[in-house]
Amino acid sequence: MNNSLIGKLSRSYYSNHLIVHNVARFEIKQEGKIHEYKTITSAFMFPIKGEAKIHVDQNEFHCTPGKMIYIPFASHLKFTILSKEPYKYINIFHQYLERMNFEIDISKHSSEVFQLLFDLVELSNNGQNHQFQNNELLKKLFSFLENCHSSIKSYENTIVNKIIEYLKQHYDEPIDLRTLAKLVNKKETQVSYLFKKFTNKCPIEYLIDYRIEKATELIQTTDLLISDIGKMVGYQDPFYFSRLYKKRTGIAPASLRKRK
Repeated sequence: MNNSLIGKLSRSYYSNHLIVHNVARFEIKQEGKIHEYKTITSAFMFPIKGEAKIHVDQNEFHCTPGKMIYIPFASHLKFTILSKEPYKYINIFHQYLERMNFEIDISKHSSEVFQLLFDLVELSNNGQNHQFQNNELLKKLFSFLENCHSSIKSYENTIVNKIIEYLKQHYDEPIDLRTLAKLVNKKETQVSYLFKKFTNKCPIEYLIDYRIEKATELIQTTDLLISDIGKMVGYQDPFYFSRLYKKRTGIAPASLRKRK
């Protein structure tokens, strides 16, 4: 998720473009039970206890305490309860016209966030007008959400930088997604998602581009055989290397050499 999303929601709340109209607590008891419906308003969902899997349109989320899932209006929502204990959660319902869907790890501030949520539910159940108290609590909540995501972004950036450093140091070796996933102790799908999020490329595309860059440097500054240069940047098959190089640059490595 782009950090601008939660920041955008915060700014929308401060400028009255995001209007909170209810805060409510829910509980679903039966393990394996499926709830399915279409949302009519947007909501911040905060799991408080238990475990559930939810599909928001085509996106799947694993809901446990310490997370916040943003659910937009007019979404097809499907709950599957995974825990034996009841799945409990608090929703902050609001009006917001832009549709987006993401999650944030709030575990760093979960105790503070939960207390704010409980206070908001209590004020909502009170039935009286507590607009000032609501506003103050919601401002604190948005502050925690932004802080949580800033920490996550820094952590994710560290992971991506570690992968980039590894690629640049080992580009002449066989590297696949499994190698990179093991390096940072993440699933292959997570590695691909995070890397593309920060670089706009998947890891293997980044590796190929870096190898081509190194090969170009060697072609232009040395008299090494093209086949040897291919091996030096990780390609043992000289024909494959030449085809790949031409595909990526528009010119064969031998033709580039003649331009020296």
